[in-house]
Amino acid sequence: MDFQRNMWAEAWVQSVAARNFVALVVFGALAIEGLGGLETGGSFLSTLLWSYLAYAVHAQILLPPDNNAATNALRVIGFALRTFGIVLLITLAVFLSTIIFASVIGTEQSRVVLVFGLVAFVVLGLPVFVWLGTILPAYVAGRERGIGAAVRRGRAQFSWIAVRLLIGPGALLILSLALLSLLLFPVDYNGEFLSEDGDFQPMAVFALFLGFTVQAFATSLTAVILSRAFLRAEGMSETAAA
Repeated sequence: MDFQRNMWAEAWVQSVAARNFVALVVFGALAIEGLGGLETGGSFLSTLLWSYLAYAVHAQILLPPDNNAATNALRVIGFALRTFGIVLLITLAVFLSTIIFASVIGTEQSRVVLVFGLVAFVVLGLPVFVWLGTILPAYVAGRERGIGAAVRRGRAQFSWIAVRLLIGPGALLILSLALLSLLLFPVDYNGEFLSEDGDFQPMAVFALFLGFTVQAFATSLTAVILSRAFLRAEGMSETAAA
């Protein structure tokens, strides 16, 4: 199926259209970070926040123009729960495989274990996300959204989705981490906007702002890829899913 714009251009268009959501997640993520991650509740709150942007982009692509994602708070929560479930499965798969690997070679090999964890994230995490990812656009579009249907769609388009995720959101994730490492290293960032002496660290805020902005675009790009994969699987044209 052909689309009028490539995935990068489409992600930019969708990000501009969802600029209010982009601003919400970027400044919301900064607020959560500034409050120390809100301890135990921060993980789900962050997932809900980023899911809000992803849901908005999916809705812009898959639903009629008069649909307003901001009025669908309950559906956004349902979307976030599904996203959290997929992330949890990936995390468990990577964590368990890394624990098993560490027990075999010995925990003193920390750098080797870290490298293995990163490899496991790609080898195990990527297939899980490809197989289950179309649950998200299917949920937004109100189509068949079971695990079986998602796996069938993912298996049929595995290479199409996986390659685009790697050269798109995957590359942006690396860029985001590189930016954060480069900009936060000089200020010795410890997870708070204030230094140990109580001084405000503007460079930390600026670095995180850039990093979250890149992540916001990566979120839009991921939504574009999954929405298009869903449309391809269903044999539907863009904006025709409703």
